[in-house]
Amino acid sequence: MNSSALHVSRIASTGDLLLVRSTGNGGKEPGEKPRVLNRGDGNKHYIRTPFTSVISRDEGETWDNERIIAGDPYGDFGYPSVLNLNELVLVSYHALDEIGRASCRERV
Repeated sequence: MNSSALHVSRIASTGDLLLVRSTGNGGKEPGEKPRVLNRGDGNKHYIRTPFTSVISRDEGETWDNERIIAGDPYGDFGYPSVLNLNELVLVSYHALDEIGRASCRERV
């Protein structure tokens, strides 16, 4: 599995924990070869997808309400940041597309 940073924060209005992270292992399902991206440097990089969020209502003992924030099967997502603004949660993250172009994206 190719790791990426994750981010945990507390939702101000509920006190619940919010975790955002890349959960994928390069698209590798049982019997499937990992998806890789060759960035032109001769190395293959495992793709981190999908990028998801989950909520814990019991201080991290259990997690539920998983949602896919970004799930392009050939995208690469990571390095999240979360900003809580009362009832609004802003998530930003790094993204590479299938040909290796980088961008920073936000989701509300």
